[in-house]
This record gives sequence, structure tokens and C-alpha cells, in this order.
Amino acid sequence: MERDGGATDRLRELRDEIKRRIDYRAFYTHYCPDARQTGPRLQSLCPIPAHAHSGKGHPSLSVDLQQGLFNCFSRDEGGDAITFYELMHGVTFARAVRELARELGITGRKGRRPSLASASAPDAEAAVGESFEPLDAEQMSEVCSRFLEVCRAEDQLEGFNYLARRGIDAATVRRAGVVYFPRRAYRRVMRRMREGFALETLRRGGLFNRREHLTFYHHRLLFPFFVEGRSLYLQARTTAAGVEPRWRLPRRGLHGHAHAPRARLQRRRPRRRGGTKGGLARAARTIPDRRRSRPRRCRTPRRRALPRTVRRAQSPPRHRQTPFRR
Repeated sequence: MERDGGATDRLRELRDEIKRRIDYRAFYTHYCPDARQTGPRLQSLCPIPAHAHSGKGHPSLSVDLQQGLFNCFSRDEGGDAITFYELMHGVTFARAVRELARELGITGRKGRRPSLASASAPDAEAAVGESFEPLDAEQMSEVCSRFLEVCRAEDQLEGFNYLARRGIDAATVRRAGVVYFPRRAYRRVMRRMREGFALETLRRGGLFNRREHLTFYHHRLLFPFFVEGRSLYLQARTTAAGVEPRWRLPRRGLHGHAHAPRARLQRRRPRRRGGTKGGLARAARTIPDRRRSRPRRCRTPRRRALPRTVRRAQSPPRHRQTPFRR
């Protein structure tokens, strides 16, 4: 009984910590991407599978963003964010609390080493100010290409399904070079990257932090940027609900190189003619006369007006009204 009581207390602590850290707007819009916000409330079609809605009609789900409470008026059921997670995934309260805590990087364990979510957090602003020389374009392209290759070797199904729910098919994902790696492959990806490059090189590229961990724990959906056929920069997006910010950028290194070749690839804008008075005159002489080149419209010929006497003869006679006689 004491063990059960301790487990219940830990679940309550995790629940309270989840409610303090979670971003309610990001959490609910993850499941309701078409939700419409009106003040502190969200209105959307109810996505709960057990309610078996048709997906048509008026929005029946209302969410209070300040307290994190939801209510489905069609089924008269509501609760907090944890209850919503239970209904969406069909899990128990204990499992919902543990999974949400893991997504938010909450462990609830004292006296133990920090979790992967906290160890993989980006360095603070004070750490960013360290003297690191950015990598050149060749090294950065090699690091970025290797990172995408390692992640591409993992299971891509979860990331493809996430994009498919947002209307992006697999062909578009492959053509854009989007890559995903699941959370269970985080240690494996981190180990393979450290086998191929020195830790200083990975830190200069912005992929690792001072704790020697990969900084892409929550953000595992990678969007590469290709310049002249080489991947020189990438952005990462989270697929978890309630995680802010939604996008993750490398700390340094890639961004400066991504814009350097961009100027050479931009198309030159055509020079506008007629900058001065003489230029306007020269530009006017080069403009073709549209009135001459414009084809004439075919119009039906108008009827010629007839003389007045002919019009009277053709018109029907007018009958005079005779006065009434008694």
C-alpha cells in the first residue's frame, strides 16, 4: 500500500509540473490544426476518436487557453489537457501523465542524473558567447550531409504520417529532402555523429552543446536547405504537443554560409528604361503603337435613318378616339 501511495504522489507531482510547463495553445492546435481562436478561447471540430464525429457541421469543441480546459458540447464531455490526451490516444491516466512528462522533459526523479531532454537542451546565452570559429562551407556541408544520412537510415514512418495529416504526401517529402528520426534512435544518432566527427567540430556546427549531447531531442523533423546542390543549413520542427518553440535552429555555423552563395544565385532584375527625360523619350520611341497594331472589332452595321415621310408610311396608322355621343 505504501508503494502504491508513493506512485500516486509521484503521478500527482508530474501532473502539477505538466500543467505549469505546458503550452496549451500549442498542445491543442497540434490535434486541431484548423482551430479558430477568439480571444482566450479556441473553437474547432472535435477530433476525439471515441466521439465518432462526421467532421462536418459547426465546431463543437471549445478550449479555454487560460486554464487549459476543453469541452465538447456535442457529447457533453470535457476536462483538462491530460484528459484530452487520454481520449485522443486511448490510454490510462498514468500512461498519459508519463508520456506528456517525457515529451516536456520532466522526470520527477530526485538525486539521479538529468534526463535526455534536459541534457540535450541548447546552451544558454552565456555559453553561446564562447570563442568558436564557424566552420567553412566545405566542412559544414560535410557535417550536415552526414547528419541527414544518419537520420535517413532510421524509421521515417512517424514523420511521414505527421506530414501526411497536414496534407503533405510522401513524394513531396522525398523531393524536398525532409528527414525524420524517432526518439528511440536519439542515442544511436548521437553516437554515430560522434564517431564521424570531433566534438569540437560538432559544437562549432551548432549540433552539439557543452554537455556533449545532440541538441535535437524534441525537434527531430529536419528540413534541409540546399545551395548549389549541397545541404548547408537545416531547420528542425517538433512533432510533440505542448513543446515550445516549435522550430529549432542550429546555434551557429550554418546560417552565415547559407546566405553567401545566395547572392550569386539571385536573378538580376531588369533595368528600368526611361530614368531621365531623354530616356523617357527613347523608351517612348521603342514602344509600339498599340492603336495601329490592335485588331479592329467586327461590328454589325447600323441601320441608316429613313426620311420622316417614309417612317410615317411604314408605321401603323393611329386610330383616333371618337367622342362619346349620347
